[in-house]
Amino acid sequence: MASVDDAPLERRRIRVKPANGAPKDVPAIHKTWAQQGRPWVDLEPLPDAATASDADLAAWKERAAFVREDLDFLLGLECHRFWSQLVHDEGVQGCLEKALQALPRPHDPYCGAPPDPSAIAVLDGVSKRLFLVFLRLSTHKESRSDYFTPADFGKILYDNFLLDVPRLMDLCVLFRPCAPELVDKMVANVFVCQPKYLDDLAQSLPTMSSAMEAASDRAEAVGQFSSEQDQEQLDELRDLVCAQRTILIRIIQ
Repeated sequence: MASVDDAPLERRRIRVKPANGAPKDVPAIHKTWAQQGRPWVDLEPLPDAATASDADLAAWKERAAFVREDLDFLLGLECHRFWSQLVHDEGVQGCLEKALQALPRPHDPYCGAPPDPSAIAVLDGVSKRLFLVFLRLSTHKESRSDYFTPADFGKILYDNFLLDVPRLMDLCVLFRPCAPELVDKMVANVFVCQPKYLDDLAQSLPTMSSAMEAASDRAEAVGQFSSEQDQEQLDELRDLVCAQRTILIRIIQ
């Protein structure tokens, strides 16, 4: 039988010695280990280079720097504290989701022509840290001593809404171009550990298929994507195709 120190995180208990009172054993994934009341900062999209003022960029960089600090905080936590923060702090979940939504996609115009090198440097710092947080979140074995059993890892992800199909698709679109092997492993591990995501993906496929058909039909009707709304539909189509390709390839393999 494994000792307490060698037990997987879902079964591990950590002894706490309060100043007053008898020692007690607390589960490794517990609100005790989460920092309560931390004010998480939401990332906002990088301002449009054509319309943003210097003040707009300065305000965005200041806000993004706070997001970067939040991500550094998460990455610096011990394993049981990291997972306890994710599970018992809804604020951090919202922060991570909004950061995924705010990061520019490869097809966004300013990706090829950054409006401000210092702003892009801040954005890159946030992007790298966000990827590392989700890489950690998608891994059930962090070290020989800190790990979940695959089944319990999948249950924690799914039951606590730490990942879902839209966020997995965002991860594919944002990070697979620069880290294909790691993203493929992340996606594969999540689906292997929690097959319920396969059911969710299957339910979402008709919606994604309809969106792609609608965009394709519109392109045939007008001959090109001429309006801003048309371009947005094309961008969404690119996102869907890229994400679907990554996820489906990993499932087939």
